[in-house]
Amino acid sequence: MKVTYSKFMACALAVAEIGLLAAYSYSYRKDLTAHTWTPYVAGFIMAGILLTIIYRNVVPAFKNAVALEMNEHQLINNTDNRTLDWTEIKKIHLFDSGVISIELHDAEALRPVTMLGYLPYGLSKLMYRSPLVIGTRMLNNKATVIHETMLQYWNAANLHRNVICPR
Repeated sequence: MKVTYSKFMACALAVAEIGLLAAYSYSYRKDLTAHTWTPYVAGFIMAGILLTIIYRNVVPAFKNAVALEMNEHQLINNTDNRTLDWTEIKKIHLFDSGVISIELHDAEALRPVTMLGYLPYGLSKLMYRSPLVIGTRMLNNKATVIHETMLQYWNAANLHRNVICPR
């Protein structure tokens, strides 16, 4: 099963960021005539966020890029550039927010190497019980369909181990 990016959600996110950028520049229109650097720096930061959103979400959506691919042997997550064998996965959880959390047998494999990696690692571990999280909001299929498909592939790969994940 191949899951692509949602064009609607990518465009909605980009339009919302453009709206925030326009509202910000409108609110600071008087300060732009003054000789301060703060509005310019904040404007560049917001423009950088907009370009990041376009690069990470809008461009792959219009290229029909595959965000998540599942086959009999592995799960390929192109949003994070990770490939997992089904036998490496311990549990798969679906949260109400549409986030799929994946726990691995070897939890130490996901520990960050650098100090900058500990903040997202700790936040996702705190909120979703696992540092490996797949957000389904920007994907074409519903979270429940993706989760059920993951469970089918996971259960099929783990039948020889007599481990069945509850639904």
